[in-house]
Amino acid sequence: MKTHHVPVLGFLSILALLEGACTSASTVLRVEDAGGGDATHEVEDVRDADAAHEGEDVRDADTGGDTEQTIAEIVVGSDDFEILEAAILRASPVPIMGTPTPIADVLGGPGTFTVFAPNDAAFEASGLPLATVMATPPDTLRGILLYHGLLTEVPAARVTAGAQTSIAGLPFFITTTGGVAINGGNDVRGGADVTTPDVEASTGVVHVIDRVLLPPTVEAIARYAGFTTLAGAVASQGLADRLSGAGPFTVFAPTNEAFAALPALPTGEALTNVLLYHVVGTAVRSSAIVATPAPLRTLADAPYTVGTEAPSLSLLTRLDGTTARINGVAVATADIPATNGVVHVVGEVLLPMNIVDIAEAGGFSTLVTAVGAAAPLAGGGAVAGALSAPESRFTVFATTNAAFTAAFPGGLPTDAPAVRDLLLYHVLASPTPGIVLAAGLPTTATPLPTLNGATLPFAPGSPPTVDGQGIVGTDIVGTNGVVHAVSGVLTPSP
Repeated sequence: MKTHHVPVLGFLSILALLEGACTSASTVLRVEDAGGGDATHEVEDVRDADAAHEGEDVRDADTGGDTEQTIAEIVVGSDDFEILEAAILRASPVPIMGTPTPIADVLGGPGTFTVFAPNDAAFEASGLPLATVMATPPDTLRGILLYHGLLTEVPAARVTAGAQTSIAGLPFFITTTGGVAINGGNDVRGGADVTTPDVEASTGVVHVIDRVLLPPTVEAIARYAGFTTLAGAVASQGLADRLSGAGPFTVFAPTNEAFAALPALPTGEALTNVLLYHVVGTAVRSSAIVATPAPLRTLADAPYTVGTEAPSLSLLTRLDGTTARINGVAVATADIPATNGVVHVVGEVLLPMNIVDIAEAGGFSTLVTAVGAAAPLAGGGAVAGALSAPESRFTVFATTNAAFTAAFPGGLPTDAPAVRDLLLYHVLASPTPGIVLAAGLPTTATPLPTLNGATLPFAPGSPPTVDGQGIVGTDIVGTNGVVHAVSGVLTPSP
């Protein structure tokens, strides 16, 4: 057995660690190649690698059940953890209270920890032999190592299924059916099974695992958390690498049950667009969602162009009491952090919205009521049908509920043709001018024709006013047009 002297870290340093001094790192390992340049090594799931030492009882072989040893002493004293020891040394120090501190000092100091410790066979089976570990940047190793620990002692008998927050501040996902598995177990790249639980130490407990855990990207969250339909769809459409990139991304992740509730799962390009409709190219925390409906630009393209480019389809967020909603769907679990963004779990698959869908999801309930109460169009069709038609291309100025109440304190007019004509005055004529995004709204005193037959007057501003009313929200992009919210009812001249 090897013997090493492991120094001790003070209590204040542990407090600093609790305050989040440690940061996460990417799961893509960039190592220095022989020519001195950078080479990217993707971590492979090598299930057939030699695992002769996997599951060896380190309690008997190396520690003799001596609970006076710290976690650090268990690691450095065992021949089974030579790669882990090398990784710890290479990843050190961590910045704690402004002082660079070896990770071994953290694990050897006061406090209690749970460490899921990959043995040498686990590193090899994960495509991380010693040579790769020693060529990996310390920051990357640091994030991986801190992802293997908890800031509390959890023996096997108290391990419960569900998400746990690692020392790195990132979640891993535990299942307990048929044994303890993390992130889906060793069948999932970045997951592992516990092979030897409860190696007791004076500073906590060690559970030996058979793979190296990899900090989650937004793509990996779906695999780790058991969202198998989402993960399978992302893989089938070739989106895994894109969603494992630098980001940041926000992913609204439907559960397996949400996909099962669909009449049929889209295929081909339609499935790709639905998946990208769940992804935003910025990190959006739930705290950023407020009561006023606001659009988020997704990575999905609209089925039309404005000028030479297709605009990005919008998700519509709003806070309903204390519940964050996306396209009217409640967020079930918010703010799951990843190395390259954030994931929110939703109970329905989000489908791209048309104009009427946007009005419903955006809380424009009086407008929706008015659309339903309007007289048929001159050609005999319903207003709602025209605004939902996939081949239509409209720009709609949507009046808020408060504006309708101010204009009609006694309720909407009962004259159905008058309601129809009022609504059509809020819709620009199609195909000309058709879809007008915020950047294309007139900045001079320019009238634009409406479906009512009258023209809407615009006045200069940024954004401009329309028919004397302020434009309070812009560019909610749907499958058949765009919605801008206005602060008052637009009223055509008699």
